[in-house]
Amino acid sequence: MTQIKIDQSIRDIVENEGRTLSEIAKGAQMSISTLHSWSTGIKPKSFEHLLNLSQSLGISCDELLTGKTEVHYTKSLASPKPLRYEVLVTQLS
Repeated sequence: MTQIKIDQSIRDIVENEGRTLSEIAKGAQMSISTLHSWSTGIKPKSFEHLLNLSQSLGISCDELLTGKTEVHYTKSLASPKPLRYEVLVTQLS
């Protein structure tokens, strides 16, 4: 199971990009108090702002939640076999 690391993702962006929580909250159209609580480890009770936050940070929701830039899914779809169509032709007489 993947651990949610939204707090670390937010702190990394603040540290690496020099953005403030206030700037990020404004861009995500959310309150600074909500963003601050997420950045200190309080897990989101609602994911209402999650998409806005990830879009304003320019990262995917997966990256925001897991801290991973590449997410690999364990389930994969097997390559489907090509479909074979048979056409029945009837002759009208």
